[in-house]
Amino acid sequence: MCCSYFLENSTKLAGIAHAASKHRIKGRMLEKLGQPLITEGEVLPGRIAPVIAPDRRGESRVFPMVWGFTGKASLVTCAKIEAIEKSNLFSEAFMRHRCIVPASWYFEREHLMPVICSELAENQTADNRKVKAAPSTTESSCVSLGDRYLLQAKGSAVTFLAGMYRIEEADGMKIPHFILLTKEAPKDIHFIHSRMPLVLDINDSNMINGWINPGSGPWILERIIRNTVTDMVFEKRNVG
Repeated sequence: MCCSYFLENSTKLAGIAHAASKHRIKGRMLEKLGQPLITEGEVLPGRIAPVIAPDRRGESRVFPMVWGFTGKASLVTCAKIEAIEKSNLFSEAFMRHRCIVPASWYFEREHLMPVICSELAENQTADNRKVKAAPSTTESSCVSLGDRYLLQAKGSAVTFLAGMYRIEEADGMKIPHFILLTKEAPKDIHFIHSRMPLVLDINDSNMINGWINPGSGPWILERIIRNTVTDMVFEKRNVG
């Protein structure tokens, strides 16, 4: 999964932050959405952050994008890679609009024993308002949350999260939105959460370029997904 992620003020991310801050759409997004581009600190769903995506010529470029696709009840922030091709909502974005979300690390809350929930589900929005989802006719299984952990690709100060994007319209303005893709988590971090984001190997140029390239065929994407990073380091971070 991924409940939020963090951008350090570091030399490794400075170029990406600078490129996003200089993009011509940044000022218009600030005016329309009423929030700034985040280039340092914690990024929450609904916020604007730097994202690497192909431009019209298929070349890698940094864009400011909003985290989350607009859904009926709340923002959709993540999607399971196993279900992408079967989803009408995600299949086109996956095939043509893949992107990379730079982060220093991502945060996850430890998922403990499931409990039975009979109340309405609630989702936290970007401005801290709670939006209630539609009620269910039956009780559902919810999860009790434990400690907060930060997770990072082992041996790297930068963690490249694989995602996809689409263009949404708000009051006549076209705004890019992105979501993260997730897969089954390996055994060593499964106790935190059963899912984890797809993490690309920052040192593998073929993987990076293949993911960004809108012309990459299914067999290339399958190989990339199969070889995404699973060797992660983590530590408990309940404060800050």
